[in-house]
Amino acid sequence: MPQAVKQNGKNKLRSSSRSASPAVEIIARRLLKSKNAKSIVPPELLKKKRDSTGKPGATPKKASDDATRKLNKFAGRIGYYAIRLVDGEKYDDLQVRWSEFRKSIKSTQAIEDLRDNLLKIIEGVHDKFFRKEWLDSKDSCISACKDVEDRGDFQSVIKELEQAINWQKIEFVHELMDICNQIPSSQVRVSDEKFWFEDFPTKLRESDGPNELAQHLRDLCTQIKPKAEIADEEWMQKERNDWIKRCNACDSWPEFKQLMKNFDDDAIDWRAATKLMRRENGGKDEQDGSKSDADATPARAPRTSSAADGASAKKGKQASGDKDKAGDKAGDKAGDKAGPAGAAATPPRRREAPAAPSG
Repeated sequence: MPQAVKQNGKNKLRSSSRSASPAVEIIARRLLKSKNAKSIVPPELLKKKRDSTGKPGATPKKASDDATRKLNKFAGRIGYYAIRLVDGEKYDDLQVRWSEFRKSIKSTQAIEDLRDNLLKIIEGVHDKFFRKEWLDSKDSCISACKDVEDRGDFQSVIKELEQAINWQKIEFVHELMDICNQIPSSQVRVSDEKFWFEDFPTKLRESDGPNELAQHLRDLCTQIKPKAEIADEEWMQKERNDWIKRCNACDSWPEFKQLMKNFDDDAIDWRAATKLMRRENGGKDEQDGSKSDADATPARAPRTSSAADGASAKKGKQASGDKDKAGDKAGDKAGDKAGPAGAAATPPRRREAPAAPSG
């Protein structure tokens, strides 16, 4: 029986197999090239041939699946708000386009197709979602992507891109739009659809850093009418002014995250917002008839005073949270959704609009 050795705190069996030394292996392979030569090293001692991934014994099929999965997870972390608009395109159109692209890469196998799809992502991501210090390297990264010949090259380019993208901004822009899209138009000062579905998301995309994004969060708060049914009266009276000052002074992503959480958790009665949204959308949810109260829970949790009420509400809240939480799981399972990792695929709209596939 092989000897048990302690490794990383657990007892594992020491492998009884051996490998030839590099020198012996080289000599053996040279001898094999000679006519009628026989190997002086047993075949089981020769190292397994490595494929382009650098992993011993990996089959081409497995390597291809790994690369496809990696690309899918990577794309899944990038929500469609981070993708460039083409001429004349609206955000709903962009959502459909990104969803279709996400579906297409799931069946990508050939290295040429993997390379081309990765190139589309590099060129498609809006520059404002890359780290500023990396932008000077973007052209060289595109060149490296065009030169990809095997999966080792492919993995190297993806690794660089993972470090180049500002994942925090991607997360927070999608989270802020998720909040915005669930505030009924009757509760805000400006109800123009163009402002909310074109101008506001564009401002978020173009923002530079946490302070500028915090100003847009502040503006969203000030859009809510003083006597709005969805507003938490106590928060508006006692905490709003101090919160606005913190928005003005915000200079880090952790601070911004806390400001957004305060607004999300305390400023809005999401249960009231959901009821008003249904009313504004013509009672569509009521017409479905078969939905229970739990099924109709909004994608964001309403504030509740009891643990029982909060349990069903938090169920939907978790769906918009990946955001990365946008990690690998999000890319596989939640990447088709609107946010970088699982925001509501088609959030409630201020105005009834044709449903668009998630992406």
